[in-house]
Amino acid sequence: ASQHPVIGRPHIAKLMVQKGYVKDIREAFNKFIGEGRSCYAKGNFFTPEETIDVIQKAKGFAIIAHPHLINNSKTISKLLHMNFDGLECYYSRFPLAAQKPWIKIATQKNWLMTGGSDFHGDIKPMVSLGCSWVDEARFNILQNRFIENETFKSE
Repeated sequence: ASQHPVIGRPHIAKLMVQKGYVKDIREAFNKFIGEGRSCYAKGNFFTPEETIDVIQKAKGFAIIAHPHLINNSKTISKLLHMNFDGLECYYSRFPLAAQKPWIKIATQKNWLMTGGSDFHGDIKPMVSLGCSWVDEARFNILQNRFIENETFKSE
């Protein structure tokens, strides 16, 4: 365990359920701790540019995750003009029609295309581990980029 654990909104939501304040985690977010709700507190974070820089210096790939959840076209436009390496195009609760625009953008920018389930253990019981994936061709592209970038090579 970390010496400095980070307690986030999912942990608070889980405790709210345990204490009986809400019936489930979703209700905690929808009524109290979700963005724009009465108990939401914005944290201090790195800028996207700082984050991209740190990830790339560590030989990682900076990916825009959950782009479909960003409901601000100006924010999306700004992000798409930054030096990211990829875009999450495949998502567990994403209908195929909703994936196509992200696939098109990633293809045009020659970015990696990733997928995710948004699995967070019992914090999100409605999301199963492995319920989203990329096809074998996309996986091979990702794997080759990791090898080329020596992402897993120890110094």
